[in-house]
Amino acid sequence: MNSTQACRLFSSAVLFLGVLLAAQAIAQTNRHVDADVGSDSGNNCTNAASPCATIGHALGQSTAGDRILASVGIYTESLIIDRDIEIVGEASETTIIQAAAAQSAASQRVITVQSGRKLELRHLTIRHGYANATLAPGSLGGGIYLDAGDLELEHVVLAANRARSNGGAIYNAAGTVNMNHVDLTGNLALAPDGARGRGGAVYNADGSTLTALSSLFRGNDAAQGGAIYSFGALSMSLTNVALTGNFSTQFGGAVMDVSGAPVMTNVVFSANRTDGLGGGLYAQSSSSPPSIRNSVFWNNQDKTGAGTRSASLVPSTFNKPLISHSLVQGCGASGGGWTIDCGTDVGANRPSQNPNFIEAVSPASAPTAQGYFRQSTGSPLIGWGNNSYIAGVNSDLDGWARIIEGVVDLGPYEFGNDVLFRDRFEQ
Repeated sequence: MNSTQACRLFSSAVLFLGVLLAAQAIAQTNRHVDADVGSDSGNNCTNAASPCATIGHALGQSTAGDRILASVGIYTESLIIDRDIEIVGEASETTIIQAAAAQSAASQRVITVQSGRKLELRHLTIRHGYANATLAPGSLGGGIYLDAGDLELEHVVLAANRARSNGGAIYNAAGTVNMNHVDLTGNLALAPDGARGRGGAVYNADGSTLTALSSLFRGNDAAQGGAIYSFGALSMSLTNVALTGNFSTQFGGAVMDVSGAPVMTNVVFSANRTDGLGGGLYAQSSSSPPSIRNSVFWNNQDKTGAGTRSASLVPSTFNKPLISHSLVQGCGASGGGWTIDCGTDVGANRPSQNPNFIEAVSPASAPTAQGYFRQSTGSPLIGWGNNSYIAGVNSDLDGWARIIEGVVDLGPYEFGNDVLFRDRFEQ
């Protein structure tokens, strides 16, 4: 084969690949659903003017890679995801998928993602799921059960879901979960006899990956890991995340990490409570140490009291956390004032000072979704972070500029005169 023939063959291969990719893109079909005016009868859901009534029917009509567009409405369904699919609502306030009209009436989880499948959820709410079976996996993941697949969540609320055993909102069984602007509120790992399981919001099982960006974990409840329980995860990354008002009866009011190495950047732990140890974080990694950067631990509670070192975090005796550019109550400041029991002082850690949150909440009220943990004027969190840790992240938890006046603040929120707060009135 001469060079001219080789070039022609290469060009033909590139052209064929381009045509193939274009055909795959075209193959994606939008399926339309409207709970109020739609009809499933004889309907393949492709006509926006004649939508289907249920997401389940649209799923049955779809092929891998299709998108289901769910209009404003409440969809009371339990879904089995057996193909790669995307479900997009109008907004999390108005498009709601639920297993029952009330949490107390739920008897099944909302979504099951079968092995190896990918589910993308955007702009909707998942609520009132209950994984109520006595044995796994039926007792796991009240909102979503993911089996070694991929789950992408963007602008999604998971609220008032319950698992009889582990993972009140999400059980991640060796899968990959990516969250962006997700609110996990009031989820429970709780059996009928009152026995609590692990991971009130998320259970991250051995071999799993969890990445959460600009997300909230509020008022969740479990025995271990009120918000998150992570065991042997391949990776867990929390950035611009607020873990507040969560509760556990044994360990880790907010997070319990076992045999993993989470990276926590610009995270706030506040108003979390446990009856055992580690009101904020209980870390027991024997493999590699957690990293805590640009973060805040303040006013958490465990059996030693509120605001103590142990109430902030209990580190592993094997691999102490690497902590830098953070304010950790009970741990002191970098240099001579640092308490070695907290972890390894990497540098630039702040002395314990009240962060001056806009709406602080007592940990005694946990589990609670109340409070607003943005710093107000004069806060010691302002301008104390390391910009390199937050590289590529352009907005804070409220969606406003991440860096103002040159240096990033500690925690998930950025203080600035032009910032509008959640009530949309300037401060």
